[in-house]
Amino acid sequence: MLLEINDIAKMKKASIEINDITVITGQNNSGKSAIAKLVHAIYATINLYQNNYLIALKYTTILEELENLKRWVDGIRASEVRILYKELQSALFQHKRADQSSQKNTLIQNAHLGENINRLLANIQQEMSLDPNYPNRRTISAIIENIAQLQKQTTTNHSAFVELFERLLYLEFPASFISKFSLTESASITFKEDEKDFVQLNFAHNQLDKANYTIDLNKEYKKAIYLDDPFLLDNLPMTGSSQVYGGPPSSKMKRDHESTYRQRLIEQIKQREASRSVHNKRITNLLADILDGEVIRKRSGYYYFSKDFPSGIPFSALSSGMKTFAILQILIQNGLLANSEILILDEPETHLHPLWQLKLAELLVELNKSYSLKILITSHSPYFVEALDLFSTKLRTKFYCVEPDIDEPRASVLRDVTEDLEPIYAELYQPLCTLEKLRTKKKST
Repeated sequence: MLLEINDIAKMKKASIEINDITVITGQNNSGKSAIAKLVHAIYATINLYQNNYLIALKYTTILEELENLKRWVDGIRASEVRILYKELQSALFQHKRADQSSQKNTLIQNAHLGENINRLLANIQQEMSLDPNYPNRRTISAIIENIAQLQKQTTTNHSAFVELFERLLYLEFPASFISKFSLTESASITFKEDEKDFVQLNFAHNQLDKANYTIDLNKEYKKAIYLDDPFLLDNLPMTGSSQVYGGPPSSKMKRDHESTYRQRLIEQIKQREASRSVHNKRITNLLADILDGEVIRKRSGYYYFSKDFPSGIPFSALSSGMKTFAILQILIQNGLLANSEILILDEPETHLHPLWQLKLAELLVELNKSYSLKILITSHSPYFVEALDLFSTKLRTKFYCVEPDIDEPRASVLRDVTEDLEPIYAELYQPLCTLEKLRTKKKST
């Protein structure tokens, strides 16, 4: 995959290949995380769009309106509403239960539902026009208008894709997406995959240009995972939908799918995926070296079980370093990695001793081999970067360094250093040189 961006956040210009393993280094607040979040938003949008999330959301909302309508109509129309309600409910249930390969067709195959809905609404409206004293006229008219507006929503064309991408994007960039250093107040994103798929999006005045885009998608894309917080599952029962009771299903769908990357990952972890079995002894051994036990989901959250803790301890009681490996173990066990297109890790070496950084690097390489999983990593650690370089010699690995732009030092550009990692090491080891100077100065005084 090739991603080209211009004037996004702090990044003035970047061209980045994401194949097997891709590593981005650079100073704090240079734009590394912005690239990672952008990649996640693109893959997440494509996956939701291809699996008819927008269609499911539309008909789930219509189902709620039909449930409301049942309370206000009577006679033969009430019976028709109940029949249509059950028919739509069944179609949505089939969509939810279908696997990814067939999910996108389950609601499209029930396209006659839209015709049935329109026919029912037309019949009710005709009856109201003939009867000035039709009961609950105002309430029923409002419900019919809501359903009619939902019926008009486009969910499968490219404009629907663009609007969904915009919503996901601004969850991660709520303030300003276009670089404040852009002289034209414009920006662009170009996504290319396998020389067949192509997405180009343009921005002006911090808004997505909905009249100027190109989208051509042929490949089916799986999920995207973004992980930057080993404490993500510390209070799992107190987060997300487990806190909310009695809300409409459409609100829960939006909460699960159109939320920040952390909340999306929590909801993804909660749902066990149907996955292909992957037996990799090296992965098992690497996890065993660190965890020496297993993390299991209970009603009240995740618990860690081992010989030392046969009764289990809460996930929150694990050390910060163990949590990083524990989350990866969970992603393997619940099938999420096997059903994902890309794993994005933002500075995963945080909280890890250098020895464990080497273990993590080897584990990530094995995950790529076993699951054909793209892995995008941002890092500040020379140990971790070098370990990734050495363990991934047979993979398509790319290394990039974020540097200040020559003309505008407050902005950044992305430099491909795959053939020579010296610029990465020079920057990451600079603090040691500074400390050595301070040590020499101290000795001389």
